[in-house]
Amino acid sequence: MKGAFNPLAAVIFGHASYVLIGTAMLARDRLGFKQAFRAAVATAIIIWFAYYANRAESWNLVSLYLLYGFLFIDLVQVLMVRFRKGRPTTAHQLVAATTLALVLVPEMFYAYFNIALPNYKYGLEVMRKGAANKPARLVSGVFLAEDIAQELEQKAAFIKEASTNGAATYFTANSFLIPNLSGVRPPLPFSDTFTDVVTKADYKKLLSLVAQGNPEYIYFDAPGCKLIGGKGWQLYYEKLRQDLSVQYEKKTETHGWEVWRRRLSPLQPLS
Repeated sequence: MKGAFNPLAAVIFGHASYVLIGTAMLARDRLGFKQAFRAAVATAIIIWFAYYANRAESWNLVSLYLLYGFLFIDLVQVLMVRFRKGRPTTAHQLVAATTLALVLVPEMFYAYFNIALPNYKYGLEVMRKGAANKPARLVSGVFLAEDIAQELEQKAAFIKEASTNGAATYFTANSFLIPNLSGVRPPLPFSDTFTDVVTKADYKKLLSLVAQGNPEYIYFDAPGCKLIGGKGWQLYYEKLRQDLSVQYEKKTETHGWEVWRRRLSPLQPLS
């Protein structure tokens, strides 16, 4: 499944693999504490990387940042020690320095100036002047901004209305709040069709179940909604739209949903 590829993912996985393989080749029978710690961190990263491999969404890299920080600091220390001692730079260290300069440092600056700093500034403004926006509203146990709360309630009310003759088949990034507010869960065995559909077999099963259920309408989050998930979610549901378009076609957008209707003469069966 195509995802939102982040070059930092390749750096993290490649660096962890290199550390683990290098430690195994050089350490032989006994490992010192530093080597053992490096190997343990690298192993944890490689195992945990399955989350990102399953869905190439940058958010799935967040859980790796703390672990990778140990390898990152270790790498910087090695380069600084060699530089201070005037030792010649090896090919491996040149690659590491280039990676630092072209990928890791720009990513750190991007995250700081585009994510962390604006949040800090907003927090300070709220502390000094109070919140500029309308107070948050409690919706299904979650505090939300008023405009987002209204959007979710509108979408949930539409799904509830569309389910008078049976649960509507809908696909949304809000797999917790929409079902809770509407009281309607899609007639599918997946609580979240983005995170729970893991393998190609699962995806084929999802398509097959929609074909078997043969609902007249299916619904997707409209692109203009405030809560449509990150790029990974958007790419995934765009792929699902394409695959379902052999039996369904988009008719309109209303109440925060794209409304797709079953074709009178399907182009071909879903697979």
